[in-house]
Amino acid sequence: MGALWRMRMGVVMAGLLLGGCTVGPEPVVEERFATLRAVEPWPQRELSQEGVALLVMPLQLPPYLNRPERVVEVGEYGHRLVTRTRWSEPLESLTTRVLETNLSRLLDSARVMRPTPGSRSKPQWVLDARVLRFDRAEAGDVVLEARWRLLTGAQRKELVTRWTRYEEPVEGWGGQATEAAMSQALGAFARDIAEVIKGFEPARSSR
Repeated sequence: MGALWRMRMGVVMAGLLLGGCTVGPEPVVEERFATLRAVEPWPQRELSQEGVALLVMPLQLPPYLNRPERVVEVGEYGHRLVTRTRWSEPLESLTTRVLETNLSRLLDSARVMRPTPGSRSKPQWVLDARVLRFDRAEAGDVVLEARWRLLTGAQRKELVTRWTRYEEPVEGWGGQATEAAMSQALGAFARDIAEVIKGFEPARSSR
């Protein structure tokens, strides 16, 4: 009887040990979800409902950026992925939203918006931009290169075509420092666009 009991207990213990190997808690994988922020402050009052009507088309990104992971340039001809850092939303929609927010504040206008299905709004201006590079050089600066056009809203007549480049130093270590520099680069991009629009607005209002 004693031998039979010991044999049964051995089977039970073996089962518990095997179960512990397969049913235990899952290993913790540290994964960070990153975002970008608008850098222009809110104005002292509500954004104007009579401000510039600007349609911000989705930023066109190169395929190497259209992925969940953040990309870092390595050398002159390579990139690597920061596999434990993922964007909190697709980078195309994130960058477009941040650019739109910066432009709204710079132009003091509640009528800066992205295309929406069924919208009947008639913009004065249309911004069409293609991002050529938006990444960080390893142990270096964040670089944003973009080719963009400003068109009239009704006839879609091209008024301005520019190719611009921004370099922002990364202050500090870790992912947040990189994303802060990327946010600053988008802010500088928005300031250049806003200055061009403001240059055209007096001519429109004097007609």
